[in-house]
Amino acid sequence: MTDKDASGPGQELLQQLNETAKLVLAMLGAKDARLREHCERVANAAANFAESEGLLRGGELHHLYLAGLLHDTGYVAASPELLDAPLAPPEGQAVLVKRHPVVGVNILSNYRGYEALLGPIRHHHEAFDGSGYPDGIKGEDIPLGARILHVFDHYDRLTAGARTGRGLSREEALAEMFEQAGREFDPKLMSRFVAFIEADAGVGQDFLSKSDTSFIRQSFAGILQKFSAGKIVPPAMPQVVFELRRWSSSCAR
Repeated sequence: MTDKDASGPGQELLQQLNETAKLVLAMLGAKDARLREHCERVANAAANFAESEGLLRGGELHHLYLAGLLHDTGYVAASPELLDAPLAPPEGQAVLVKRHPVVGVNILSNYRGYEALLGPIRHHHEAFDGSGYPDGIKGEDIPLGARILHVFDHYDRLTAGARTGRGLSREEALAEMFEQAGREFDPKLMSRFVAFIEADAGVGQDFLSKSDTSFIRQSFAGILQKFSAGKIVPPAMPQVVFELRRWSSSCAR
């Protein structure tokens, strides 16, 4: 692997991908602020974990961060009631909940440059024993990024309590999840995940605050400020944002 390969995408492409991700996240946040906050927490924790454990590096690590930000994009087509569904929703809601990874991929596939994110996003609810969704794949057939996101997505939903009322304590959540190692979660990840959470080793650290990505952080601040002020108009937005608006409009009818 060359130095260029190890560093991942070029700065210009990386900035473009990140700006688009933040635009999408801003639109999700306009639908439900809790959804945006959840995605940001999952992205930061998952990327910091993968980096500290040496599981991913360079472009693959940054793709995991972006996939974390965008893993719930499919909820743009969901009703507010669906966003409040419990972790184990009733049958009627479960069918709709299980659509969101596919809907997210359908939206994001309209933007060239996000190809590496589509697998982790589509499969972030697959279970290690094959009982997950949307495709029922199992074991190491599930992309590593998706296995990591699944762990952190589930942990955040247990502890934040945004959709279930009172969140579990760290100890309660870890105990519940560890019991599911080998069934719901990759057993090779779980002991490392538990140690990472218990050590509080960068769980809440902003992944973009690191020195080598400071230029991206500055870019994000500017793009979000312009978006919030209405200074970015549709002709300046990439196709994925048009698609996001189309899905959002269609489910509002």
